[in-house]
Amino acid sequence: MTDLLSKVQTGNYVEPSSITVEQWFGDWLEGRRPHIEEKTYKGHELMIRRHIVPAFGKVRLVDLRTRDVQKLINQKIESGLSVRTVKYIYTTLNQGFKQAIRERLVTFNPMEAVELPKLRRKEMEVLTPQEMASFLEAAKESKHYAAFVLELATGLRRGELLALRWGNIDFKKGTLTVKEQLVRADEGLIFKGYLKTQKSRRTINLPESVLAVLKAHKKQQSIHQAKLKLKLGNDAFKEYYQANDLLFCAEDGKPLDPDSFGRHFKALLKKAGVKQIRFHDLRHSFATMALEAGIPVKTVQEMLGHTTSAMVMEVYSHVTLAMQKEAAKKIGQVLGGVINGG
Repeated sequence: MTDLLSKVQTGNYVEPSSITVEQWFGDWLEGRRPHIEEKTYKGHELMIRRHIVPAFGKVRLVDLRTRDVQKLINQKIESGLSVRTVKYIYTTLNQGFKQAIRERLVTFNPMEAVELPKLRRKEMEVLTPQEMASFLEAAKESKHYAAFVLELATGLRRGELLALRWGNIDFKKGTLTVKEQLVRADEGLIFKGYLKTQKSRRTINLPESVLAVLKAHKKQQSIHQAKLKLKLGNDAFKEYYQANDLLFCAEDGKPLDPDSFGRHFKALLKKAGVKQIRFHDLRHSFATMALEAGIPVKTVQEMLGHTTSAMVMEVYSHVTLAMQKEAAKKIGQVLGGVINGG
């Protein structure tokens, strides 16, 4: 009541029945901003600005109907917009209306009866062991060689990989700890301790061969800094170089731009003569390699930072199915010997 009176007195009060879709979704998203990741905020903001406001911006929130939304969904699909993006439009509308119901601005959610197109999972692309070898051979002269080796050994998300600091590596224990991620925000690239899931904060054991590559990379990084300090002078070096303690960084110590890093990765794939895949597919390549090597699904789940083993089973069902067939074959051989012996 105090809040309402204040709005009335300042001339900012709006009758709930008069609130438009544009007004509500703008207010709703700003209210959520402190509680969601920057990437999520930007995704919702894009859906509102590019799709929702042009279609329904001037419509009163209480007047929006299921048929209106269904027409929009159908039009977007017919226009060639991806199913994933269309579902994101729906998700943004659905979450906004759920909050509007909680705040008693509307009495029903028109999204509940909307029919959505089926999302076909993008066919996963992975590198074979031979392709991995060819890629790493082509990447040996790259200053980011160690980053690609570490990625194939751990399956980190790109933001996690580019946020790693030397303090996250314990050479004595042979472990890596994931604590942060690098994300793009309005103010540029920033580090966030808020990871994708609770399981994302994890510690991963590293093979000796990978630790050796990281030690060599650390040595080269120190040599680069020493040469730069000698060239610029101590004071100028301190002003120019950002000491972020990052494993993988630009020449001046700043975080690597994820998009530029991705383009460099694509160029190396071309140089190696292997198929063009997304950087994220290196994560899939790691998981596939680990599962085929007989590493338990639970262990792979923990290394990837997935919430449950079921997620791994779903995403890598083609691999786990092959593993189940092999297990059935081995069980059959054992039981066959027992049965025949009996």
